[in-house]
Amino acid sequence: MSALTKCDTLYCPSAGVCWRKQAPAKHDGFQSYQHFTLPPGAVRCESFWPFVAADAVEEIRRCREMNLTRDDEVVPLLGGVS
Repeated sequence: MSALTKCDTLYCPSAGVCWRKQAPAKHDGFQSYQHFTLPPGAVRCESFWPFVAADAVEEIRRCREMNLTRDDEVVPLLGGVS
């Protein structure tokens, strides 16, 4: 069984940045899905799981490695990501 319950909610404003919607489905026949309810006026449900693009993860890793080998401060190119 998959460890992730995927989202089957239609028309969610955060679908493009939620891992529950973007994660690839398991093809073992045991993938679970759930309809998550958005409160009135909300853009995310309580089960929102932020999706971080692979290029952002790579940039964070690169900056951390640079910081280990330098004496001066290195500021990541992606502001606000730590």
